[in-house]
Amino acid sequence: MKTIKGLIAAGLAETEAARRIRRDENMSRVYAEYPELRETPSSETSQRTKWNIRDTDAILTIIPKGSGESIGTEVGIQEGILLKKPMFTAQGSEDVPEIVAWLNTLPDNLDLCVGGPRASECPEVYQITTEILSRVLDSLQHR
Repeated sequence: MKTIKGLIAAGLAETEAARRIRRDENMSRVYAEYPELRETPSSETSQRTKWNIRDTDAILTIIPKGSGESIGTEVGIQEGILLKKPMFTAQGSEDVPEIVAWLNTLPDNLDLCVGGPRASECPEVYQITTEILSRVLDSLQHR
């Protein structure tokens, strides 16, 4: 999962990492830790979502089973279709083999956007997404 700390750990300068991360529901904490991070011109979440999609090479959307409607997730999916981005939608850890297979069809060193509903829309999304991404990364490291 791309986080500012993850990007920095991967060797990117903090200023570049700040440019590559947009807004989430915990931004006041992020802004305090990374004051060089700048918000999009509009406070509308749809602009941030569209910019995230625009600035990425491929999109992995995680929509846990039973989660309700997420307008932001739908905006991201529609923008990905419009921009003809490679996309994969997963529901849970049972999708990990298919996610890995899909990622293996994509070029190396791409920017992957991971999206899905907010925690306020789907309380279990963080836990499910963390589990999925952990298993995906383990699989990719052992190939």
